[in-house]
Amino acid sequence: MVTRFELPSIKDGSDVGAHAALSSGLFDKPAVSDAPPPLTVPASIYPEAPVATASPMAFAGADWSVVKPQLDGATAINYSTASENAAAGVEPDYILGTDGQMRPNPKKTAPNPDGSINIQMEGNGQQGNQDKIEALKSASENQKASIREMIRYFQKNNPNASVPTEWLWQLDKQPDLPTPSSSRPDTPAPTPRSQPQPEAQPQQDFSPRRSSAPSSPGGYRGPSGPGGGMSPGASRRGGDSTPSYSDRPARQPMFHTGRGDVPPPVAGDLELKGPPTITPEKIDQVLKSFNSPASGLGQVIYDEGVKRGINPAVALAFFVQESSAGTKGVAAETNSWGNIKGDGPAGSYKGFRAYNNFEEGVKDWYRLIDDKYLAPQSEGGRGYSTLSQVIRTYAPSSDNNDERGYVANVKGMVEGWSKDSKPANG
Repeated sequence: MVTRFELPSIKDGSDVGAHAALSSGLFDKPAVSDAPPPLTVPASIYPEAPVATASPMAFAGADWSVVKPQLDGATAINYSTASENAAAGVEPDYILGTDGQMRPNPKKTAPNPDGSINIQMEGNGQQGNQDKIEALKSASENQKASIREMIRYFQKNNPNASVPTEWLWQLDKQPDLPTPSSSRPDTPAPTPRSQPQPEAQPQQDFSPRRSSAPSSPGGYRGPSGPGGGMSPGASRRGGDSTPSYSDRPARQPMFHTGRGDVPPPVAGDLELKGPPTITPEKIDQVLKSFNSPASGLGQVIYDEGVKRGINPAVALAFFVQESSAGTKGVAAETNSWGNIKGDGPAGSYKGFRAYNNFEEGVKDWYRLIDDKYLAPQSEGGRGYSTLSQVIRTYAPSSDNNDERGYVANVKGMVEGWSKDSKPANG
């Protein structure tokens, strides 16, 4: 699974006007249901940065006079694995070895058409021999040292920007180590996504401590926004009758697969209630562009939106914003449309509501938004009507979210998809 941050294509520093393109590739993250708590890396822990022309130690194996212009002008920097690149049929631009050095890939003869850079991380596969544990730990630390070099370079060129959360996850994740008592390389089969196993609710907040705004080493920044949320153990909001249910989404980070149909962000606000601006066919087209496990539910998503009076394009945009259409994060295990805390129809998975399928998940999301956000206060809701009002509670800035970026991303998707749709009468 590859995770990625995108860099805007203009250089005006705007959080909203920039094109937060979400196209192919991405940072490598462990294929687990939720990310570990990201490591907060204050700039003060780093030594004084060298002069701008100095080569980061990580690129000691490459010609810095060639590498620097590529980094500064890159539209995206993708961390990947050999298996992911083989499956995609692509060649990486650089190989990040287990010694922490990035070296040019001699097989790469031409730059990527989209201007991105692909950095393949070696030695990330599951190992099964106990005698490799120390080697794996050493390789992991070497690669983390290399990523820290990239962070230093980023901070030097982006003095007022936050380090992308995805980079911090790379620093915080642990290598895949074999069980000391086992000599078998096999790993247990993953729990079926349709039957997530109940687990005790975690006791720590997995909220990212840094913004996940797409940024470039050259100094550009665009909008972003993980889902808002409630810390485990926090009190319920909105008066829901289900004791273990939280009406705010989990603080799960937003992951872009980079494969999907994602129009650029648009500044402004949006009414959630209203007629459909998207067709069932277009919904299915967008889901298929992500290889989403919810593909084929276009008519259900459309009909449920019409039933609730909520534009189904908004529901689809939230799904893409929260989990790249169910392909990333805990939603891939829970069938959740919006990463909601508590017990669901299929129980709980790592403290999150689990559903038997995405049809259940999207219907519950519509119910949440309609009953707890848009309904009048006299009926137990908050009386909101606009996207910005909802996001202020759903993904508040007090939880380190970029509210304006979240709104711009959702609004951009809704308006962009409408241009390709001829909505049926709702």
